[in-house]
Amino acid sequence: MTKSAILIKLLKFNVSMEIVVTLRFKNYALACLVLALFCQTSVAFAQRQSPVIAYLTDVEGKWQKFADFLKDNPHVFFNGGGKLKLADGVTFVYGGDATDSGPNNAEVVDQLIRLKKRYPARVILLAGNRDIGKLDLDSFLVRPLTPKLLDRLQKEGLSDTRTGRVKLLCELLGYPGAFDDRKAELALLKGRSVSDDDVTSQMIADIRPGGRQRVYLEKSQLMYRNGETLFVHGAVLDDNLGVVGNSQAHAYAQVEDWMRDLNQWYAQQINEWEKTGDASELVKYGKPVPGTFQNRASVVVGRYTDASGNSRMPSRHLIEYLKENGIRRIVVGHTPQGDGPTILRENGFEIIVADNTDAPHGSKLFITGHEVEVESKVRLPNGEETYQMKWAIDDDTPLGHRLASSDHLLKAKLKNGSWLTFQVGPPPDFEVEHRVISQDEVLRIGVKVNSNRFFDGLCAMVFGN
Repeated sequence: MTKSAILIKLLKFNVSMEIVVTLRFKNYALACLVLALFCQTSVAFAQRQSPVIAYLTDVEGKWQKFADFLKDNPHVFFNGGGKLKLADGVTFVYGGDATDSGPNNAEVVDQLIRLKKRYPARVILLAGNRDIGKLDLDSFLVRPLTPKLLDRLQKEGLSDTRTGRVKLLCELLGYPGAFDDRKAELALLKGRSVSDDDVTSQMIADIRPGGRQRVYLEKSQLMYRNGETLFVHGAVLDDNLGVVGNSQAHAYAQVEDWMRDLNQWYAQQINEWEKTGDASELVKYGKPVPGTFQNRASVVVGRYTDASGNSRMPSRHLIEYLKENGIRRIVVGHTPQGDGPTILRENGFEIIVADNTDAPHGSKLFITGHEVEVESKVRLPNGEETYQMKWAIDDDTPLGHRLASSDHLLKAKLKNGSWLTFQVGPPPDFEVEHRVISQDEVLRIGVKVNSNRFFDGLCAMVFGN
């Protein structure tokens, strides 16, 4: 047998290595065994890594934010025929929360569904808390209301009717104004004035078979991994690691196995809801613990925040577990970050929180292997400024660290070389503060490690479980 060269891309520990194995007939069996072992760990892993991942999340019914993401976007764009397209090899991840805070809910969801149908393997839809909350509508319309809810209904000036209950559910889920937004949207779509009952009927139809909200949920999942990046809506934390649904945590050696089981559980819950109308377990998993702002046992409504609302790294134990599994980056939405994504970085690991809720625009986020590219805007006292950043996960940069003299996080580097800092004020207002400081000032002050020693305790004090 003549000599053959076999090229293997070894990515198990996110270190790009090329191994060339020269085979001769006499050691062919041994070489095949070695290759089989590599295929189980490295080659299969490499095949799951797309050249480019385009990410958007938390548009929440505001098409303008989607349009901002699409503008001059080489990876996701409208073609000449008005169809939303992906460039060759691109994976598009939508991080959840498609509706409820704007006037374009139908357009946003319809475009996401069409794109998913067009590229079923390359479009990933994650279910956010606002999406999952729709599952409670059927049950809420028929079940007896508690005295507390009846009192709330009366205080809101609502009657115990279908429409009254739908309006109350919007309030209970934290979507004030959602019903009125839907009414304005429906009137625009129909080209005439509509009644409250018309809006109620449309919202119910949206979760019936073939309805847009139902289809979105059917085509969604809770976790997605691409190469070294893990995507969820809320957060991966010690409290939800290995948790499937509302059960106790299981010690998974491989993240892939946990992700598989959690996504299967989600699909089973959707099937159960479609058969029986009961979605209570999934609804419970997708909403905060009563009296708190999160459920740390859920990847949907967990948060990377401390008691003051500022983003923090997860525990070092969790980070090391993920790195051992080849994951060096988590990308999430869910938690408002002011203008533009927040980046947290430490020891070759990073968290990107790219929620668009509070920003008047939609940010662009592209991931190519070790590299991340962000384009966003920030509102400053002297006007709005667009900024672009590109970095690799192992770059030595102050980005994603806090100033040594305060809790201000270095969020972005602006065009003139100065730095945008970010901090959230104390509860209950959690007011966002952006500042601009020079590169010289950053060098003078220095930065500190994103300590997470007291993270769990701080969160337990304010946010609860």
